[in-house]
Amino acid sequence: MEGDAVFALAADRVLGPPATLLDVLEDTVAAFRGRQRELQADDSCSCDACRNVGNLDLKIVAHHGRFLRQMVGDRIQAAGVNVVLAHRLLKNSVGRRAYILPHRSGASLGRSRRRPDGAGRPHRTLRALR
Repeated sequence: MEGDAVFALAADRVLGPPATLLDVLEDTVAAFRGRQRELQADDSCSCDACRNVGNLDLKIVAHHGRFLRQMVGDRIQAAGVNVVLAHRLLKNSVGRRAYILPHRSGASLGRSRRRPDGAGRPHRTLRALR
């Protein structure tokens, strides 16, 4: 946990094919929404956090890149340019409340769409969530 975000990483060999990872991310969103509905239906607590659980959304950034492991005190933490970039990607101006945003090699998680003129590499589109 890092503030209001979960920072997760895995080795390439653990992630599996890009389509599988996209399925996992979409399943994560479905599980989040299901639990959110359960919590909204539970009226046993009237604190602000419980009353506003319906206002929570997920923003998922999937970035692929190299990173270093470093000891900070007694904990191992990820470090490097790609770690900084992943954090910066979370501070974007996408303009949506909830989304899955593939980036760089992680962009292969999305479904490709060629430019209208058919030129260049396929580009990826933002997957807006409901």
